[in-house]
Amino acid sequence: MQCLNKVVVAGNLGRDPEVGATPKGMLVAKFSVAVDSPRPGGAPRTVWFQCLALRDQAEFVKRSLNHGDPVYVEGSLEPYEYTARGSKQRLQAFRILVERIRPLFRTDTGPRMNTNALVMAGGAGYLEA
Repeated sequence: MQCLNKVVVAGNLGRDPEVGATPKGMLVAKFSVAVDSPRPGGAPRTVWFQCLALRDQAEFVKRSLNHGDPVYVEGSLEPYEYTARGSKQRLQAFRILVERIRPLFRTDTGPRMNTNALVMAGGAGYLEA
């Protein structure tokens, strides 16, 4: 059986990206994407995705994206460990290792992204829910 690890999300940047470099000088950008997921009979639930962009993708994020910007992200899930504030316990979570990221433009005037009305930058097409 062939395995697949692929993630696609469209949402809004949750904060300005954190950009830095590895000890060997590779550029990295960390950021979060908020996606509103509908719930039957209730208000949408916001799901947060942590993302890590490397090299050219990190350079693009650094140059082009800010808090609140609507984005399209493709990548794969990878586990990582962290220590929560005020704790010594190591925890494990998953983040998206970014393979492709594109800005999206709003076609509505609402404060949050409407995933039914998005156009990818450069006229590459439409995203439909």
